[in-house]
Amino acid sequence: MATVYDRLVKWFEDEGWPLDRHDDESWFRSAFAGTSATIGLVGQVREDLEIALLYSVPPIRVPEDRRAEVALFLTRANYGLLIGNFELDMDDGEVRDKTSIDVEDDELSPALIAGLVRANCATTDRYFTGLVAIVHGGASAIEALVRVEGPETVGEA
Repeated sequence: MATVYDRLVKWFEDEGWPLDRHDDESWFRSAFAGTSATIGLVGQVREDLEIALLYSVPPIRVPEDRRAEVALFLTRANYGLLIGNFELDMDDGEVRDKTSIDVEDDELSPALIAGLVRANCATTDRYFTGLVAIVHGGASAIEALVRVEGPETVGEA
């Protein structure tokens, strides 16, 4: 029987994604072309828990003086997300979007993987412009969120 990691890797290979595999540790690295940048992607499996995780890692490090504003932006973005969440490493400024699925007592199907990948990549690509606006353009979290989601999603701030 194929492991969760085997199923995840097979899907990516069948779809033609280039993979830098680390099979002994059940993870791999890849990337996808977003609308504004090439975004790193890491797949990881916790076989002991039967959980598959995908992390999109945008090519941007948040400088220390912009981390509080980015944290506010990501917290507000997370509030409305249906699948996954953004994370910010407050020590080094790395931002990532995590989606995961628990397949304990079930099977990780190609359809489930496709949905996981689609949600992860689309969300990261959508919010990347907001990150850039804060880090390189000096935008506030609210200004960046309005650029990404539109003014109707922010309310009174």
